[in-house]
Amino acid sequence: DFLGLNYYQHIYIEKCHFFSPTPFEKRIKITESMCVGYY
Repeated sequence: DFLGLNYYQHIYIEKCHFFSPTPFEKRIKITESMCVGYY
């Protein structure tokens, strides 16, 4: 159970600038450059 996201099927960690602008992708910022995405 990672941050309560165990209901999501796909979780990935990526640099934030690779993400689409919210709200198109759900993401949680964990550091200045790294984000956790899920869908």
